[in-house]
Amino acid sequence: MKPAHSPGSTSRLQLLLLDLLSPCRRVQQADLDALDPDGWQQLEAMVQQHRLGPLLAWQLAHAHAGVALPADVSARLAQARRQAAFRSLLFQQELIGIHRVLAAAGIPYQALKGAFLAFHAYPSAGLRPMRDLDILVPKAKVAAAYEVLQAAGLRLISEHPVAPQVASGAHCHLAPLAARCEQFTVELHTRLFHFRAYDRHARVDPSDDPVFWQRGRQAALGGESVCFEAPEDLLLHLIVHAVYDHEFNNGPLLLSDVAFLLQRHPPDWNIFWARAEASGRARGCHLVMHLVRHYWGPQLVDMTGSTPPSQQEMDAFATLMLCDPADILDRHLCADAVQQRSVLQWIRYLLDKAFASPARVRLAYDLPIGDWRVVFYYPVRWYRQLTRQLPMLWRARGHEPPQSADLRQLDALRHWLESSR
Repeated sequence: MKPAHSPGSTSRLQLLLLDLLSPCRRVQQADLDALDPDGWQQLEAMVQQHRLGPLLAWQLAHAHAGVALPADVSARLAQARRQAAFRSLLFQQELIGIHRVLAAAGIPYQALKGAFLAFHAYPSAGLRPMRDLDILVPKAKVAAAYEVLQAAGLRLISEHPVAPQVASGAHCHLAPLAARCEQFTVELHTRLFHFRAYDRHARVDPSDDPVFWQRGRQAALGGESVCFEAPEDLLLHLIVHAVYDHEFNNGPLLLSDVAFLLQRHPPDWNIFWARAEASGRARGCHLVMHLVRHYWGPQLVDMTGSTPPSQQEMDAFATLMLCDPADILDRHLCADAVQQRSVLQWIRYLLDKAFASPARVRLAYDLPIGDWRVVFYYPVRWYRQLTRQLPMLWRARGHEPPQSADLRQLDALRHWLESSR
């Protein structure tokens, strides 16, 4: 095989890992035996970066029992699964505590995404590790929720000394709070989807509709009845977050999230597709469903009238899920630069980056709303742009390696989402 650092080898490793995470894709022992130490190191790095260890260990026991990994790799996966199982207990305890505090204060809420998936969709909670705990609260109640949670023992993190009113049109959640166990953070959200002024679909959020709060699902957790998103809302939220907010850079847990959700809590498909169309996100929903069918089986998804991606497109979109998180910002900056087709577009793009709104700069440097010191952060921003970002963007205009493969994949995704086939 090629050296592990070559783009072709990286892509093959990514596809191999995705097959290992799949219950229906076949993996040959020869594919694993062909990996050299650098290949195993790179594969394990992807597993750690995207929190895949517990699920990979589970799939190796259930779907790929005929293949064997090196003993040290298997041991580390088993350890990751044990740690995730313990950590899930901390999340459960914290969520129950938050439920009690908000319920006592009469504040409606919904626990988002990973919380319901871990405790009510996956075979066991530890298979779906969470980074933090996301809680959605109505905009009118978010300041009160922020106060009562801090009074109950959650701590404002000193590195994010911004006031609750930071939840403006430019951001979808408040500054994070440290959980009482000090092992993760809690984020209070005021909307499901990221706000984009230029996107009419992203300006309107499902949580703006009063009916949204009436259709939340109550589910038992530790003797309490905790409120989560309805299955149709959760499914749409997962897809919009992964495809449109992150362009697949938040990892392949998306596929298992959707698969286990559909297995245990199938949505009303007529309602789901109607909401997907109304949100302007049906194209991305179709794409995710095709990927789920490819890696988790066709019986999961009720979908008609959608042309699947080609095998080449399928591989390109899937490997985007396993990109290095350290390269995400640079890759997206380069992809945005490449899309500026004319000199005028290129100039407008650079001016927009250089003269960002004060609200965007305050968010970038964790400054409170209205803080006049924001003017001093513009020179800091310009220095970084001139010395690092501008040369990188200029090279990207020529699709110079090593970014060319990543840029082509991201450009293919954007093109697929914008097409009408």
